[in-house]
Amino acid sequence: MVRLYGEPGIASWCLEAQTRHAVDVPSLLFFALADSDGHGADDGEMQRLLERPGEWRSLFVLPLRHLRLTLRQGRRNTAEIEFYEKIKAAELEAERLQVRRLADDFLPLEGPGGLAARYLETISMPEPKAGALIGRLRDATKAVCHGFPHHAH
Repeated sequence: MVRLYGEPGIASWCLEAQTRHAVDVPSLLFFALADSDGHGADDGEMQRLLERPGEWRSLFVLPLRHLRLTLRQGRRNTAEIEFYEKIKAAELEAERLQVRRLADDFLPLEGPGGLAARYLETISMPEPKAGALIGRLRDATKAVCHGFPHHAH
């Protein structure tokens, strides 16, 4: 996921989608990688894949992000800057754990593909933005991926 996020333009596209359309970037990247390896999920499985990490995101990632963004605007001294960096690190760790929950539930599943596009539909990201983002992710996964990382349980 880190390599995919590091591809030219992907981070800026994802952050814009996160800011403007409340896209959950770790889940989107996870689904794009699953798509690149030919995995899919039926509608019930897709809903389950979104629920458990979504709960974690709501309880931990989003509050940490809110705190970090608030702190970013008011940093004045070394102690506040250090505190900001700790919150930023905690937010990144919370996202990593969110992805771990998603990977733990993934198995991998079989069913209809297009998981990344289907995810963007669930959050009502409008076209043509959603299609353009999916196209960029598809191109980037081809450039960096050699199959979906298999997770040992």
